[in-house]
Amino acid sequence: MSKTHLGLHPSRKPRPAKPTGRQGIWTAIRGLADAGSFSERDIGDATDISRGTIRSYLAGLIAEGFIAKKQSPRGKRTTARYVLVRDCGSEAPVVGPEAKLRDVLWHTMKMLSAGGDFSIRDLAVSARTPAVAVSDHEARVYLHSLVRARYAAATTAGRFRLIQYTGPRAPIAQRLDTLFDPNVNAIVWHGEADR
Repeated sequence: MSKTHLGLHPSRKPRPAKPTGRQGIWTAIRGLADAGSFSERDIGDATDISRGTIRSYLAGLIAEGFIAKKQSPRGKRTTARYVLVRDCGSEAPVVGPEAKLRDVLWHTMKMLSAGGDFSIRDLAVSARTPAVAVSDHEARVYLHSLVRARYAAATTAGRFRLIQYTGPRAPIAQRLDTLFDPNVNAIVWHGEADR
């Protein structure tokens, strides 16, 4: 079958796909932030993402302190503009329920460490609230990211202790094998550093 038969013109190169999802929004924000500020429309133009999805993610980013809504001049009704406040790197920040889980685990580790060391099971059970369910697996994954970044340490077999508390905001374990600490606004650990 020829390219023209498939609906492709032989002299036209296919356009690269626009980014999608939370990662697409974050990538667009980081690119647009160089211009100073950006709007929902700017993000929509740079991605193939609906305005509702963009608006929802922006609200989460505002709540977590990654972006801020720019104040418009008094009395003027304009399109909402936003500015990037905390750039945690190329991977999109997790906001919403996953962020709440991280915060609950972080604060629970601080409390448990004040009384000695704790197990993964102690952490998961102590972190559970009516609003946030915490599994042993979720506690293990987050705790091990903190151990690798030297924010927590194993004290004895199966027991841990938080050894570096930088502030109330929970460090963010990222899929790129990094740990971002919003208390110091920096990526504080890279996985390749341990290799």
